[in-house]
Amino acid sequence: MREAAGEAEAARNELDGPPLAAGAGPAAPRSRLLSTGAWLVPLALLALLVTRLGVNVPYWDEWEFVTILQKSAAHTLQVSDLWAQHNEHRLFFPQIILLGLSRLTHWNIRVELVANLVLSVAAFALLAFLLRRTIQPYGTAAHLLALAAFAWLVFSPVAWENWLWGWELSWFLNTLAVVGAAAVLSAWPASRPVWPGVVCAIVASVIASYSLGAGLLVWLACLVFFISDRRLRPYLPLWLAGAATTVALFLHGFANAGTGIELRFVLSHPVAYAHYVLGYLGAPFSLDPSVAPIFGFALLAVFAGAVGWLCLRSPQSLGRAVVWVAVGSYAVLASLATGLARVWLGAEGVASRYTTLSVLLPLATVATVLSAAGTYRTRPRASRPVWVGVQAALGLALVPLVAGGWMAGWRAMDNRHAMLVQGLACLERARGPGDACLTTMYPGPELEFARLQFLQKAGLTGVARAR
Repeated sequence: MREAAGEAEAARNELDGPPLAAGAGPAAPRSRLLSTGAWLVPLALLALLVTRLGVNVPYWDEWEFVTILQKSAAHTLQVSDLWAQHNEHRLFFPQIILLGLSRLTHWNIRVELVANLVLSVAAFALLAFLLRRTIQPYGTAAHLLALAAFAWLVFSPVAWENWLWGWELSWFLNTLAVVGAAAVLSAWPASRPVWPGVVCAIVASVIASYSLGAGLLVWLACLVFFISDRRLRPYLPLWLAGAATTVALFLHGFANAGTGIELRFVLSHPVAYAHYVLGYLGAPFSLDPSVAPIFGFALLAVFAGAVGWLCLRSPQSLGRAVVWVAVGSYAVLASLATGLARVWLGAEGVASRYTTLSVLLPLATVATVLSAAGTYRTRPRASRPVWVGVQAALGLALVPLVAGGWMAGWRAMDNRHAMLVQGLACLERARGPGDACLTTMYPGPELEFARLQFLQKAGLTGVARAR
């Protein structure tokens, strides 16, 4: 079996061009320097923004987390409290992490922002690993282009809500788990035995499922691995059993959330639903509800076209790029599911918090386009300009799109910082639930004030400075 797998890999390399030897050639040090700069610069800029603009004060859903802290302080906290439904989600694993951080730091929310960065770096590391396996064989230039695009998109402040909101750790943990499951299923079958890799992917998928409601869709998105790789097919029943068990536990005792899944509304407003879904997918490039759907449609069309090209023209290259099909499909499935529950909110479809998931589609699109264009790399010289032209066009198209997202996200982070600073000042001087400024931090001032008193007495978060 190993010999057969080696022969298949050799055949793929013969068709698509041999992989570059890591560190080979005199240009290797320069390539390593460029690779490091490609991801380190955007990460450093984002870290500076988070450090400068983060505020140690609870906001919105974080006030709901105070009940967890109260029960923890009273030693009455139970697993069911962490398992409890939150809107359309079960935030079991994120709340475990948040609870642990709160105990170590007196609930310093700025530390949670650092944790969000750490999780995003871990997810990016997995994505960079996948790029090295799937894109570097087509050449150093293509690999550097993809790596730079991935870094500037993953670390873009366009997801400004999540970068300044410790509670949003769930989004980053979900993304890391989804990419981890895809990476394991993509890389592990080359080794033996296969079953530990499938088990690791199941564990990652369980974490994704109980970190965000959309995480349940990872089970569906990753089916593409079992369909395309004969080495994984014997383990399809195990995968399906894991999916069925996870979904059943998720839905046990699950009540219809306030927003609900309004199927009747979707069926009666198909245009609004399509507008929402496309806006969700295009949000990494623009949070403007009139522009984002255009980008979403373009991304979806290019991604589908690249995958279709690989299916028809180079099945061997598709085998290498199948991981990006899974990653991109997860983003699309998440947009469809979120649209069912949130379409009635209209422009909310381009809320920045969703971009932590929707950014997976442009990432997958970049990788699949380069994989499709890479099929020209070993063709006659007359076809080489196509390969070079695609890389140039992709780079030129991404620069203004990514820059626009960065500028819009940067401004939004500044605005959110100002609001949080004002909210902290309000909490420090609040004397009762009647203070009007309290509603800027939580819609229920009575509950907020009662929980504020607990935080102040316990010395938690920035409000501990008050009295």
